[in-house]
Amino acid sequence: MKKLALIAFLLFLICSIGFLGWYFSSRGKTDEKAIKLEKVQRSDIRKKTVATGSIIPEKEVAIIPRVSGVIESIYVKAGETVKVGQEIAKIKLVPDALTINNAETQVRNAELAVKRAERELERQTQVSNSGQDVQQAAIALRESEKELARQKALFDDGIISEQAYNQFSADVDLKRATLQTTTTGADRTLDTYRADLDLQRSQLQSARNNLTLLKKGAAKKSGGASNVIVSTVDGTVLAIPLKEGASVIESNTFNAGSTLALVADMQSMIFAGKIDESEAGKISEGMEIELTIGALPDKKYKAELYYISPKGMMTEGSIKFDIEARVKLEKGDFIRAGYSANADIEVDKKENVLVISEAALELSGDSTFVMLRKAKGEYERTQIETGISDGLKIQVLSGLAEDQVVKLN
Repeated sequence: MKKLALIAFLLFLICSIGFLGWYFSSRGKTDEKAIKLEKVQRSDIRKKTVATGSIIPEKEVAIIPRVSGVIESIYVKAGETVKVGQEIAKIKLVPDALTINNAETQVRNAELAVKRAERELERQTQVSNSGQDVQQAAIALRESEKELARQKALFDDGIISEQAYNQFSADVDLKRATLQTTTTGADRTLDTYRADLDLQRSQLQSARNNLTLLKKGAAKKSGGASNVIVSTVDGTVLAIPLKEGASVIESNTFNAGSTLALVADMQSMIFAGKIDESEAGKISEGMEIELTIGALPDKKYKAELYYISPKGMMTEGSIKFDIEARVKLEKGDFIRAGYSANADIEVDKKENVLVISEAALELSGDSTFVMLRKAKGEYERTQIETGISDGLKIQVLSGLAEDQVVKLN
């Protein structure tokens, strides 16, 4: 009985040893197969930097009224296309009593000025038609000539001096010139009074238009309603910030005024973003960038960098520089204003160089190492020198040769 138990124990021990040997052997093979390896290869590598920002119109115009009041009607809505001169909204004017009183006073003063100009023109016309001014100038000249003849007799007799005689002679010349001017300038004088009357009538019409505008909100014969706000550019309406019934303030020297609408050309879009100071010196105007728009992930858009801010600003704890790039839209492309986007900017490029995955690197202080396979299951820790990286692959400057195999971490 004891003999059978001993034999059974020995058989169990032998089976256990065999099983353990098989287990550890297969586990070692599995670990060897689980190791990820990579060959050193030649390839092109591009170093890129990413700028975050958004897509906005290059030209965006705020439509601001030139009069204050209350919005009576709005004729467009966001998303519609408008042309220059197209009506955007109508403003109902709400003037105060003092303003209307001043406007009425200006109308009365203008009416009085017109009446004065009419009377003066009528008087000058009568004078010109009757020839009274010419007759008066001729009479004055004859009287002066008679006086000159009398004074000449006195001068010849030595009673008066030559200086006194010359004064009478000069007076005759003056009267003669006056007669000539009066004769030739009658029509010209009438034209002056007619022009003055036209000016006073124009000022009267302007004062009446101003009063009508204040009372009724529109000026007669003004080529359009002054309180109707029109678009100043062609484009698409981006937003209507105010609603009907809201009060608006005109644009003047002291304030920017209320914005009735934002209009922009949606076929001329730009990327506006920021780039870190460490990368700002590596980019330049004219570089081509690739845009990834969050809302349109299936397509990449090309853009040309045309602006880099000369001054950086502190943003989120670091200095960043504003950049702008014109988006190159293809026929049929439509990008909404305000989309967030990332710009990939290529700052360096190396062609046909040795590269490995960054996952193979081991960093120790300022040195970089890889595990280089020497024989099956054997690896040697080898120091290498690296160049530029694209975030996944890195350039190998020295320490490795093409087709060598390294272990990935």
